[in-house]
Amino acid sequence: MAYSEQVRRAAADTLQRRRNRAKIRQEQTQRRLLAEIPALAENRQRVAALGVELLKLSLLQDQSAMKEIQAQIDQLGLEQAAMLREAGYSADALELKPYCPKCGDTGTLPNGEKCDCVRALLQSLSLDEIARISPLGLSSFEDFSLDYYSAGIDAEYGMSPRENARDNLNRCREFAARFPAAGENLLLLGDAGLGKTHLALAIARKVLERGFDVIYCSAASVFRQIEKEHFDGGHETATLDSLKRCELLVLDDLGAEFNGPFVTSALYDIINTRIIERRSTIYTSNIVEESDFMRRYGEKISSRLLGCCAILPFWGEDIRKLKAAQSDNI
Repeated sequence: MAYSEQVRRAAADTLQRRRNRAKIRQEQTQRRLLAEIPALAENRQRVAALGVELLKLSLLQDQSAMKEIQAQIDQLGLEQAAMLREAGYSADALELKPYCPKCGDTGTLPNGEKCDCVRALLQSLSLDEIARISPLGLSSFEDFSLDYYSAGIDAEYGMSPRENARDNLNRCREFAARFPAAGENLLLLGDAGLGKTHLALAIARKVLERGFDVIYCSAASVFRQIEKEHFDGGHETATLDSLKRCELLVLDDLGAEFNGPFVTSALYDIINTRIIERRSTIYTSNIVEESDFMRRYGEKISSRLLGCCAILPFWGEDIRKLKAAQSDNI
């Protein structure tokens, strides 16, 4: 799985804090119990001394003597457990108590697989990141209101903005329910304030809730970040790699980014890699004409982008302005 660099760093920091807290708790418990049960200190000193002796014998490969020392250590362990139980504590009261006993707060199981605890952590951090950086927070299908779209038939399209919005809502719900449908992509096109980002984020929420990794980013900000990392480090960036590998990418407001040679090359790399590896992507853009895509990005990018996506057009009145007008009238 590929999460954003910020999410991965935050998860690593959280795991480290969990390990630190578990170690502090263990040390506090040990100090308290050793003071309360004096015989424990002598027991642990004997175990430590035998441990040193066992290490020396392992270097000499004296198996018989090692077995004898290990038996003494095991017996001291039984005596320690008995002391603790007699004092009213559990037999493992002195042991380290990690937040996740399965992985010991490392995030990795003994077989090398990612632990469920870090999967849940990454999912939660991704939700937080999307809510923090997206203009609408993390939107849902349930709060996508059709009431802001006119029910009047538009002569140019032969249907009303409301009918079209309902169709787009249903198609986005189906996309989220089918995910991961290998290689299925959406391109949400229309003027500003028509609900494109809202529905893209609603899909992201459903997919994240099902445990998949999702990256949401605005085109303008993420390409600035990619370019900065590239020229600072002189090689492929962690951000660019994450955008190519995540299970679902939401690239918002395509067309708002600075359209220089580096950005064009990075965009082509993202689109082409994700098509080849059949990873789903949702693009939103205020560019509505194919000819405008061609002029801005050229044939190589435009043909891939328009050819690999189901296109969902949006039209109607700017919802943000309608909401603002309603607020003024309250």
